[in-house]
Amino acid sequence: MERVSLLNIHIYPSSMTHESRLFRETAVIEQMNGFSEIEIVGVRATGLPNQEQISPTRRIVRLGPQKWDGQAKAISYALWMLNAIWYCCFVRRPQFINCHSLTTLPIGVLAKLFAGSTVIYDAHELETETNGLQGFRQALSRWLERALIRFCDHSIFVSKSIQEWYVNAYGLTDTSVIYNVPAVASAIGKGTALRDQLDIPAETKIFLYLGALAPGRGILSILEAFKRMPEFSVVFMGTGSLENQIKDAAKSLPNVHYVSPVLPADVVETASSADFGISMIEPTSLSYKFAMPNKLFEYLAAGLPVLASPIPEQEALVREHGVGVVTAGLSADDIYVAAQDIATQGDILRGGISSALAAYSWKNQSMDIQLIYNRFNVRSFPGYMRQGLGPK
Repeated sequence: MERVSLLNIHIYPSSMTHESRLFRETAVIEQMNGFSEIEIVGVRATGLPNQEQISPTRRIVRLGPQKWDGQAKAISYALWMLNAIWYCCFVRRPQFINCHSLTTLPIGVLAKLFAGSTVIYDAHELETETNGLQGFRQALSRWLERALIRFCDHSIFVSKSIQEWYVNAYGLTDTSVIYNVPAVASAIGKGTALRDQLDIPAETKIFLYLGALAPGRGILSILEAFKRMPEFSVVFMGTGSLENQIKDAAKSLPNVHYVSPVLPADVVETASSADFGISMIEPTSLSYKFAMPNKLFEYLAAGLPVLASPIPEQEALVREHGVGVVTAGLSADDIYVAAQDIATQGDILRGGISSALAAYSWKNQSMDIQLIYNRFNVRSFPGYMRQGLGPK
């Protein structure tokens, strides 16, 4: 039988420089050899190529226009959406399209209607219940998701709690959970990058915060707690609205440090030079409350016990495998007490990391991704025969 040409598009409104989950998923799909082409469609950005081949069958396609600033931002996004609809529905007409956000789900549904595409909704969070989404925008998001999700052939979520919410809210039956974990088999060895870069003495314990420097992540409480713990150092690595506040604190507090983000492939290795990780997600929205943070898995892959806030799935993992200390609450006092506690039992807590990584390994996630695609036999793709791709 002649090999058919099959295309899988993954679409997300970013410039595709730090989308590590998306890259890992598409690498697994590539290894299955089910598609002759896999396109990762994003937004055009200054200094980045419009098309970028990243492996034999995977390429990034950055559609214009690039994001504009200020009041023109909404206009640029609307134009990008129109361009993406034209590209996906009428130019490329993929057999499979994976929508990695609610904002791109309309593109997937239109691709289903006009090109017969199979649609997978790969939500990176609880899309309608995110931090800061409220009022008319939230009402519109809820209406849009409810109207469109029934067109999806399968939905992927990032935690069991979020999966349960979607099943209960929309009556979904075809769903999976793919955790956002690094592609490592076991914790890597101890590094020295942060100590060397920041000139932190070997005897000083380093607490590392990875991720967005934004409200809802306990950052101000962390800063307040470490003011009272000069014997420890805390390092923030990320970007966001609180970045300048952290930099100001670093100028006045010798045990507070800020470093710029590294490439996704280098995160775990850099993190391994710390002693403990901090994951203080606050339940300020349902998306945050039900999260299973990717930073939690990055810390474990780096061999770090975790100082964790008491959101349900994170707390359950930390307690079940004994890989950290869960704070009693979210205040600076709670963080202070937990930091003192974790610092005295680091070696004991590190002993549970291997079992946690085995339970949530990327190998397991990869197998689940393959199971999702195996459900859709190539010959039963919608539009397969219509496009002249059937057996010769």
